Amino acid sequence: MLQRIHDDLDEAFAISRRLGRPDAIGAVGELLAQVLALAGERQPALQVLAFAEEACAQRSALADAAAAQPEPALLTNRWPAAAAATRDNHLPDTAS
Repeated sequence: MLQRIHDDLDEAFAISRRLGRPDAIGAVGELLAQVLALAGERQPALQVLAFAEEACAQRSALADAAAAQPEPALLTNRWPAAAAATRDNHLPDTAS
């Protein structure tokens, strides 16, 4: 069972790296490193963790850069709830 988990995570990690998705690299890399450590593969686990840490730092830098960008005036003026949702990273409650 652990081998199947390892194989699936290894494939997902490779795809994430190929696509350049820092969010997926960080998340999948953290899980893959744990599985590698459980299997006693210390060096590969540390290498994967290094990639995951770098991806998390890149994701944080991208989020900071996006937060520094001004909102488009059309979005802010025409759809203030949508502008607030994108700024706050959540959707407004539409159940009421």
